Amino acid sequence: MYANNDVAASVKESVLKGLRDLGFTPDQGVMPAADLQIEITKMSYTTKVEALKTIATLDFELKTTLAAKGQTYKANYGSQKVREYGTMPYQQAIEDDMNDLASQTVNRLLSDPNIITLLK
Repeated sequence: MYANNDVAASVKESVLKGLRDLGFTPDQGVMPAADLQIEITKMSYTTKVEALKTIATLDFELKTTLAAKGQTYKANYGSQKVREYGTMPYQQAIEDDMNDLASQTVNRLLSDPNIITLLK
């Protein structure tokens, strides 16, 4: 299946790009520094067959800890996608769906007003 490292690297790059798009400079050592830790806590793909169709459930969750301005903020973000297929889905379709789910979850993190406030 997909390598967890690839998804982790993709999540990191998506977060960095998203922060830059919001006007932050995550890689330019501005003081005081904020410490943003992101961990993939769940990445699962399960299927069940029901009445000649395959139902696939994909789950993706992130745990975030942000230490900035003398405060620590912790949050969890998750996304789930349920798809129905007439046959077993191709590997590429599963990877594409998981990447979409990871992207949605990162967007949720980047739109959290508590994260934005602490990073400003």
